[in-house]
Amino acid sequence: MLKRLLLIAAFILPLAVFQGTEAGGRWSFYVLNQQDNALLRIYEDGEIEELDLGLEEGQIVATRVAVYPNENLTAFCSVIPNGADVPVTTFHVRDLTANVDRINILLESGECNVSPHSFSTNGSSVAYGTLQGIGEWKLTILDTASGEVLHELTALPVDEDHYVMPDPLVFPGNTITFAMVMWGTERGPNSPAFVWNLETGDVEQDDAFGYFKVDYLSATRELAWVDLDEDRPAAQPGGPIPTSNVVRVRDEAVTDVYYNEEEVITGVRFIDNGQALAINLLSPFDMDNPGEQTTRWVRLDREGNVSEIASNQGGFVDVLPFRNGYAVLNWTPQEGASLQTVVDGEMNQLWATEGDALWLFVGPYDGLMSATDAQSFAPAG
Repeated sequence: MLKRLLLIAAFILPLAVFQGTEAGGRWSFYVLNQQDNALLRIYEDGEIEELDLGLEEGQIVATRVAVYPNENLTAFCSVIPNGADVPVTTFHVRDLTANVDRINILLESGECNVSPHSFSTNGSSVAYGTLQGIGEWKLTILDTASGEVLHELTALPVDEDHYVMPDPLVFPGNTITFAMVMWGTERGPNSPAFVWNLETGDVEQDDAFGYFKVDYLSATRELAWVDLDEDRPAAQPGGPIPTSNVVRVRDEAVTDVYYNEEEVITGVRFIDNGQALAINLLSPFDMDNPGEQTTRWVRLDREGNVSEIASNQGGFVDVLPFRNGYAVLNWTPQEGASLQTVVDGEMNQLWATEGDALWLFVGPYDGLMSATDAQSFAPAG
């Protein structure tokens, strides 16, 4: 049962990381222990910094966590469970250097959402979503320094029969792209998505951003996502995970760049300074061996070449971009967690810990991408 729950959790919670630079030019990673809410900042030279989220007894992190490394800021929602009543929910922006909350808002709604992309690119603004009932949602953007409400959005033509929540995806500053995801259930394969112009107030629909797993490369404006080609065979995942057999990339046109009928495609991410994609694969569900699914990552370069990155059975593995390469976070309840970087095929282990607590990457991860002159990805064979 544990293995099955871990696999499902990996798809319900979109995970991410940021490799940010500080004044000295070091890259760093943030990882979160879901068992005790411990947050670590791990630098590329192996230095580890323990960070304080400032939570009170009984208070837990209720959402994903966003970070803005240039100022060592984090944004998240916390809850104090309250039995059958609405939990006590708070939205935080915390200065992890000074160990104080810059913003601390007690919310009337018991439902709050922060995504890895909640901070604007320059860190001056932060976005979060709230939900009070069917059709009663709000996307709020605050000034990070003062907590002043800069913008609010409450009305769009979205599903009014389910609970839906705004989920920030791309936030360069003057616009924010977000999906409206189903809330309180496993997220469906597709969600309506919108681009909100904060200067004019205009909102335009762009549903390509609303696919189950997407990644955006700002340097080239390429969008990659996981999809289902219904005219081709597809492996069956089992459970709430959508059936997917193709990776598509949109630049000037939409191109199918990878196809797999033997495994379920469950994630995609730009790596190697945007020169390649990391693609997450899951073995098909077997009724006779329900806990034996394997998850693995492969690398697809722009010429169409595929190579192995990492695999895991009974635990969790995540791959994310790193300067001139990528990083791998691997976890099993038996062996604990480890973090390695890989550059030009050379692996460097930065951190490892024992114990059965699940460690996850947090934060955005588009900041280091620089593939401005990259050729388009080759079409899949």
